[in-house]
Order: sequence, then structure tokens, then C-alpha cells
Amino acid sequence: MKKLVAILILALVIRSAFFGTYFTGDAIDTAGPARNFAEIGRAAVYSTSETSNGEMTYIDDGLFFNFTHPPMRTLLYSLWASIFGFNAFMIFLPIIFGLLSIVFIYLIGRHLYSEKVGVIAALLAALLRYHFYASSIAFGDNFLMLTTAASVFFFLKYLRGKKNIYLSLFVIMTVLGFLTKLSALAILPALLVIAYLHRDRVKFSKSFLFIVSAGVLSLLAIYFSFPINEALTGVSNDEFNFFDSYVKSFMTARTGYQETGYEKIFYMSSFAWQLTPFFAALMLIALARLKRDKPFYILACWLGITFLIAFLSSGQDFQRLMIIGIAPAIILSAKLVSELWRNDMQYIIFGATVALLLAYLTGLNDMLPYYSPTSVAFFFVLATVFIFVPKNRQLLIGAATGLSIFFLFGTSFLITMNSSATSQLIDAVRERDYPYTELWSDRDISLYLAPSGQASFLRRPELNEKFLRERQVKYLAFYSMYEEEKIINISKLCEDEPFFAIVNSRKVGITCKISQTS
Repeated sequence: MKKLVAILILALVIRSAFFGTYFTGDAIDTAGPARNFAEIGRAAVYSTSETSNGEMTYIDDGLFFNFTHPPMRTLLYSLWASIFGFNAFMIFLPIIFGLLSIVFIYLIGRHLYSEKVGVIAALLAALLRYHFYASSIAFGDNFLMLTTAASVFFFLKYLRGKKNIYLSLFVIMTVLGFLTKLSALAILPALLVIAYLHRDRVKFSKSFLFIVSAGVLSLLAIYFSFPINEALTGVSNDEFNFFDSYVKSFMTARTGYQETGYEKIFYMSSFAWQLTPFFAALMLIALARLKRDKPFYILACWLGITFLIAFLSSGQDFQRLMIIGIAPAIILSAKLVSELWRNDMQYIIFGATVALLLAYLTGLNDMLPYYSPTSVAFFFVLATVFIFVPKNRQLLIGAATGLSIFFLFGTSFLITMNSSATSQLIDAVRERDYPYTELWSDRDISLYLAPSGQASFLRRPELNEKFLRERQVKYLAFYSMYEEEKIINISKLCEDEPFFAIVNSRKVGITCKISQTS
């Protein structure tokens, strides 16, 4: 237990690097509404491409009541904000979820293998880039990472001891997972496999009934959560259709470019990049080499089923769904390296040093996959080479740790890159005294600029002259890590001196007053 506490303290210290960062992008959909939880029902102003200039659509805080996901995550962040305020301390909540998920990763590793494997798994989770990424953003995914791991653990405990307390906790954590995000459905097939592998202890038909019951209760909880949410906030959502918005859209495959082979390869490689190529390689070795016993089949099926469901999903849902599979990936890798910590430590240190040095020399950051894919490809090639050399496990675990630690510093990580751009633009808008009610910007900038208790004005711009001219845009504040050329071109329309947000020597954002003459 002392080792676990020490690991949790280490994990907290690592994740404290993100204190003070802005919530940006999709995360603002969760955290943004929490800003004015005490005044739920305030108006938010939106201007879409369908509305003509000057015609605004008033809705009751659409970011909160849009119901693109179940309301649990936003309620959690809103309640947290109502207690501590909408400030840098808000990021402590997803960090707490991440730390608790480490506890359950440890418990599952100990339950299936040994205390040693559990401790190593917890340490890997504390140090792994993908885990502290998921622990430092305000998506529902960090809570889902916790609830799915807890659900599996309590189900395993029930199957071994047949105690109702574990069955009850399993159902509770499953329901909480569904109330956070419908992606929790992905854990049900894995639970069925676990039940089948334990049919010698509990009849499969009985376990099957428990799993189905937990799923049905979860769907009912989602359905009834909206009237409860309405009672708490006083905002109606009469047009919401549960089955169209969740079940139908989740189960129906989308068509179009996202379904091409190129897109699948891109999102799989993005997931491997988040893991670090070295840890992805280590995970593959674990799947190939570990003994085919019951613990292996439980973890491998959990990981494999999640991967298949994620592969069939669309777009960035791949990375989001793989959050559910991070626990088995870490535990399998921990088992693989469980005999390495006292022996050959020098190779682990060497691998970490090589990764850190190469990352520094190449100026590695999360923009490079777009601007310099060859630099990123080099790390994938190196990870592949490490697979086939002696002491491969030592080198890979060291390199994965070293590369993960590298992303904690500067603006190499996507989280800090987006936060830096947002911070620069917000400061520039305030310094220039642009009226926020006339500013065209993205949701994160608009919400941070709006005074507390006041309506936030969200007008989303497109970086082309036709769009800006047709809508008579006067003030612009926009950022994108991957559209530097468009940002430079649009600066030609500025009436005053354009301010550029600079991240990693690239112009990733702009704010200025747009000239009203062609």
C-alpha cells in the first residue's frame, strides 16, 4: 500500500504540470458551462452559417443542454466549479479521476497476477503519456477510464467471491460509466468474455443476466437523467429523442471519407503516438509473448474487443474509445516487464536517455505529425528496431517513459499548445479592448472572455474572405495548430496590426479588426 501511495503522489506531481492551463477545444463543452453554474439558464448567443448578419439565436446555454452526451460529466464539473470557482483549480477534478483509475489498474493487476505486477502497472500508468493526457482534460473520457476499470475489477471480485457487495458496486460503476458517455457500451462484450472464462465459478447464464441487467439499468438511468437534470436547472429539452440521439447514432456506421482505409490508419497511428511508439511496441510484444492463461485472455480480449469497436467507429472516436482499453494495455505490459526492475536497469535508463535526447534534438512536439511527418516516423522506425534487438523490453520501457516525460515540458504537448494559443489570444483581445459581443471566435475563447454572469457570444469563423465579408465580421480571434498558411493569408484583411499567437515558432492563431473594405 505504501508503494501505491508513493506512486499516486508521483502521478499527482507529474500531472501538476498542467495546473494553470486553459480548457480548450472539445473540453470546453464540458467545463465551459460550469463557469456560470450558479446562473444556469443564462442566455448564450450563437450565430451559425445559416443565420444572416445581425440575427442571433438565443438558446439556454447550448453547451450545457445540447445533450450530445449524457449529462453526468458536465454536472460533475459544474458542481465542482460552484464550490471552487471556474479557475485553474478546475483541472484538479480530471486529475483526481485519473489518479483513481491508477488505483483500479493496480487492483486489477494484483487480482489477476500479483502485488508486484499491480505496483508496476500503477507506476506505468503514472508515467505514461496517454494516461496523463487523459487525466488532464475535461472530457468525460477520464471519468470513463475510471468507471470501466472499476466495473471490471468489481465484476472480477464478484466472480471469485460471489459477494453481493461486489455485484452492487459493479452495477453502480457500470451505470455511472453510461451516465458519463455511451461509449461505456464497449465494455459489455469484454465483460461477457470475462464471465465466460469464469463459468467454472459462476454459471455463464447467471453472469450474462447480471451484465444485461446492468446494461438495461444504465440505459434507463440515461433516459431518466434528463428529467432530473431539467428539475435541477429549470431548462427543458422537450425535443430530445433518446434513441435517435444515442442508440441509433452509436450503432449506425457513418459513411464518407472517415471510413476510408487512410483515415483508419491515421487514427490508429495517432493512438500509437499518444501511447508513444515505444509503449505501443512493448504492448505488441506482450500480446505475442505472454503465457496464454486466464489472466492473459481476460486482458487481451478486453483490449482486443475495445480496439475492434474503436476501429469501426468514426473519426477521433477511435482515441476516445481506446481510453477504455488503456488499463489492460498497461497491465499486460507490466506483466511483461515485471522481472526487469532489479536487473538490467542500465538498459532502461539508456532507452530513456536516447528518447529524451532525440526528442530534444528534433524539437519534437504534437504539431510535427502534420508539419514534419518524417520526424515523427523516425520514432516509429526506432521503436520497430528496438523490437528486434537484445534487451528490447528494457529499451522500450525506458524509451516510452523518457518520451512521456519529455512532453511535460514547454509547449510540446497538444494540451499546452492549445492552452498557450488561447491564452495569447485572450490577452491580446483584452489589451486591444475588442468588444467580446462582436468578436468571431471559437467556443473556448468566447467563454473565457465573457464576464461572469453575462451571456457568452459564440460566432464561429471560417478562415476565408468570402465568409468574413458576407457576415461583415469586424473582430476575429481564431487559432488552429494546423492552418498556419490560412492564418497568414487572412491577416491581409486586417485593418489594424494583426496579432499572431506563436507556438513552437509557428503562427497558430490570429486576432485583429477586419477591414470593411475589399
